[in-house]
Order: sequence, then structure tokens, then C-alpha cells
Amino acid sequence: MADEQTIYLSPEEELTSVRERLERTQARRITLVIPQQTQLRSHVGWRLIHARMRELGKELLVIS
Repeated sequence: MADEQTIYLSPEEELTSVRERLERTQARRITLVIPQQTQLRSHVGWRLIHARMRELGKELLVIS
């Protein structure tokens, strides 16, 4: 299992697909790069993703 992985999102990606990609990732530390023109603007959604990553024992760094 890789210890770190970087994931680049496209501007059209939705929160559900991002969560699924993060769950499938084997790395423990994930860097998520979000484009400036993103559809992902919900604070509640990001909190849910953060909570899910904690449940899975993963660290998530978001770069926007």
C-alpha cells in the first residue's frame, strides 16, 4: 500500500464521486488538489468527507 497519493479533481466532479474515489484510495495520506472553478462549495459536504476519512484512518490535505 502506498503511503501517500495525490488526486487531482476536475471542475465537474461532485462530492459523491470524490468521496468514493477517496474511499477506494489505498494510501493513508491523500492530497486532494481542487481546481479554482469547482462545483464543490458545500461546507457541510466537506465536513462529511473529513469525518469519513477519519473513520477510515486516512489523513486528507486539501489544496484549492
